[in-house]
Amino acid sequence: MKRLAAWLLIAMVAVGLGARVASTARAQRPASLESLLPGVDPERLVAAAEIWNNPPPRESVEATAKLLWAISRIDPAVLARWTPAADAEPAPPADPASSQLSSSLRVVRVRGVVERYDAVRVPAELAEVLEFDRFYRVQLEQVATVGTNGGDASAAGAAERLPGSIGVVTRQLPAAWLSASGNQAASGNQAAGIGQAVEFTAVSAISGEGGSGEEWRLYANRLGWFPQAGDGGELPVGWQLLAAEGVDIGSLAEVARRNRQPLGSEDSDTFYAMLAAAAAISEDSEQAAPERVETMQLLRAPAELAGHWIRLDVEIARASRIAVTTPERRAELGRDAYWQIDAFGELRGAKVQLESPDGEGEPLEFENRFPVSLAILELPEWLERRVRNEAGVAAGEGEVAVSMLSEGVTVDGFFFRLWSYDSEYAESRGGRQIGPLVVASEIALQPANVALERGVSAIGWVLAAVVIASLLITAVVMWRVGRRDRAVARERRAAAAQRPPTPPESW
Repeated sequence: MKRLAAWLLIAMVAVGLGARVASTARAQRPASLESLLPGVDPERLVAAAEIWNNPPPRESVEATAKLLWAISRIDPAVLARWTPAADAEPAPPADPASSQLSSSLRVVRVRGVVERYDAVRVPAELAEVLEFDRFYRVQLEQVATVGTNGGDASAAGAAERLPGSIGVVTRQLPAAWLSASGNQAASGNQAAGIGQAVEFTAVSAISGEGGSGEEWRLYANRLGWFPQAGDGGELPVGWQLLAAEGVDIGSLAEVARRNRQPLGSEDSDTFYAMLAAAAAISEDSEQAAPERVETMQLLRAPAELAGHWIRLDVEIARASRIAVTTPERRAELGRDAYWQIDAFGELRGAKVQLESPDGEGEPLEFENRFPVSLAILELPEWLERRVRNEAGVAAGEGEVAVSMLSEGVTVDGFFFRLWSYDSEYAESRGGRQIGPLVVASEIALQPANVALERGVSAIGWVLAAVVIASLLITAVVMWRVGRRDRAVARERRAAAAQRPPTPPESW
């Protein structure tokens, strides 16, 4: 208990430091990597190096778990961008041990192919503090570093190939691998994920004199997963399309876990990556046809459909221009804004009742149609003209902030998740609106004949209902009249039977 209490105190201090790093690292570059890893020292790195022993010593398991926890507290964007301050004098180390730590740690971007992996259990008392009960040892082959020291992979040029296989210890594996293995990471070549391409940012503790004598020990919070066609298994088409554009498919499970919650910073990497990917895919006329879905499917199975390539019919009602404020996101998207479109999907006669995600207010009830949100990087030309016309802003006269619309459209895109947001209807009932969010690649105006068919179909159903109702009413009236006539006839026959017969006139 004393040991646990001491570690709890250390963890509380580290949490505070980690939170401060996450909030301030964007404003100033840290002077050294160890400043991002509070509580990590050379002794802990030495102990963690024994994690590849079989079985790993308890001291090594504990040291590795604490190191992974410290890495998980760093904002991924900060870790990916970390570089030594080349134009500034480094701060003098507090002691020789700090200098030793600085010389042995690097940040690297690594890609490779999974050869095998297994799980390592964290002791129960430590797992309660760190809030994870296992981590994973993953052996990689065909390993290359891309953008060493936080460089941009896209600008790094040719990757540096590393000899042989290299191991990485990670806190998280893609959820699809674990669900395929019964939520337990299997060992050997039969485990889900074997042969899959991964890419990730890691803290590397490197020992040796350089060249072939260097020993790489990699530690990562999670592995990015980029499946391709032919990797084995039946992967959704949407996953393959997104992975080909550089979207981490392993992040979709984390996105799906936040269904019915507002969009937050945890969603931003995947959301913006999907926006850029959807825009790139819209320029490719040879991609696979989307899966046609109904609005009710998105409401019923949001976790299963995350990242799927879908086609959905909706009626758009409002387009809003959303500014992108950070330079990094602008560079990623190649523009300073995207569009959010409020729309409605048909419920095909179904009725939907939803509880507010925060548990407050009255249930929200919907009939006939349901709110759907679209996000798209660039409006198609026809829709941009419509937006400008409705807003009364001619081309070249400035940007449109909001425009009201009323058009039936067909959307091709990727389902993101259910999200919650403020709306007048939900606020009137004391809660928040929940609805599907689709990252659109194409928005096409429905052909006039489709709209006409839909209108004629609706009119036809109304007329059919009127005719059927008229027939039913007529049948009921005729039945009641016939019943009354039969009753009168019976009464007349009974009265006639009680009267004496009338003699003929000839009598």
